[in-house]
Amino acid sequence: MPFICLLFTTTKGFDYFHWPLESTLIPIACKLCPHVSEALKDLCDGKITGRIVPAQSAALTGVFFNALISKPDIGWIELPHGVANREENMIRKILSVTTIGAIGIIASMASASAMDRLTVGTGPAGTLYHQIGTTISTLYQEKTGIQSSAKPFSGTTAYVPLMHRGEVQAGLNGSLESHDAFLGQGKFSQPIDKIRALLMVTRFGFQFFTRANDNIKSISDLKGKNVVTRFRAIQGFDQVIDAILATAGMGEADVNAITVGGVVDGIRSVSEGRTDAAVSALGIPPLRQAGATISGGINILTLGPDEEKVNAIDGLIVKTVKPSPAMVGVSEPVRVLHMNVFLNSSTNVSEEDAYELTKIVHSNWAKVQETLPPLRGHQAKDMVPSGLSHPFHEGAVRYFKEVGLWTDAHQKQQDALLK
Repeated sequence: MPFICLLFTTTKGFDYFHWPLESTLIPIACKLCPHVSEALKDLCDGKITGRIVPAQSAALTGVFFNALISKPDIGWIELPHGVANREENMIRKILSVTTIGAIGIIASMASASAMDRLTVGTGPAGTLYHQIGTTISTLYQEKTGIQSSAKPFSGTTAYVPLMHRGEVQAGLNGSLESHDAFLGQGKFSQPIDKIRALLMVTRFGFQFFTRANDNIKSISDLKGKNVVTRFRAIQGFDQVIDAILATAGMGEADVNAITVGGVVDGIRSVSEGRTDAAVSALGIPPLRQAGATISGGINILTLGPDEEKVNAIDGLIVKTVKPSPAMVGVSEPVRVLHMNVFLNSSTNVSEEDAYELTKIVHSNWAKVQETLPPLRGHQAKDMVPSGLSHPFHEGAVRYFKEVGLWTDAHQKQQDALLK
């Protein structure tokens, strides 16, 4: 039978005991702490083993079970990090203070270190990546009480090795960059093989934009122009730019190739007249600002006729973008490259923490979309793409299996990637 193991200190030294999770106790525990209901029932029914109840829930649940058996040596409770004040007050109502003690909880003899803070790596402040990271970290802190924040970097590549080392717990990356990082190919000199996907947050549209008054109407019109073709801070983006040029039968050699730091730098270079075109995610704040400040506005180009150059690359698809208030520079329907963008993490984050973060974002996606209109076209049911560019975290896999979004086909791809 599943059990909770309680470890505590008393005036008599260290002690522990195993307390069976009998079904008659479940309603009482769940009434006191409703958000542990599912975990307790699954443990009791034998559906799972080794499931770690999150720190906030575990502390309250463990203390409650301890109070039920009236162990006389347990008294004042030193709460685990991150337990909310409201739960602390509830615990102290349950137990009378008799002796000094501390309690730790392990479910089914398994253990994991709870995440004491969440840092989400993003692109520069003001970009949509940073807005997404800020929204997710704010939501996570609201739901867990754990300190969370978004940390802007010059580009997405900068925090990939930090996730690998466990210095950043999560980050937003495109599918190509994630794929290259995991395999250690392209501009990644060695595999960043601890990187794992939690969920796909959106599918961004990327396309070249120009100053509208320059009368550049197509990709082929970029021949011989000053064009941003490389971002130093986004290693996987070379393939995106090359694929867009290739739809018009062109390559980097057909333009005056310019390298800049990142997307925002590229937008700025066009705004200041230093370059004629650069690729940007459509609808992001810096691009909207450019459209408002450049005399005559901006123009979003459409792909060339050979769209197969895009479709042949895993993680990239072509979609039509129509004019709308959010799509500055789109005056008529244009064909645009779209790329999967993931909330990534790493194996340094425990399965339980990854499960919890995935569940919070997925189950509160409507709230995220209220905050960020550009994400409203991406549905929660599409957070696991049909093709995997890199492995998913085991915690995310467990969650998506529970909600029916993880299929046998996904598992087959997962197993192949991890071989």
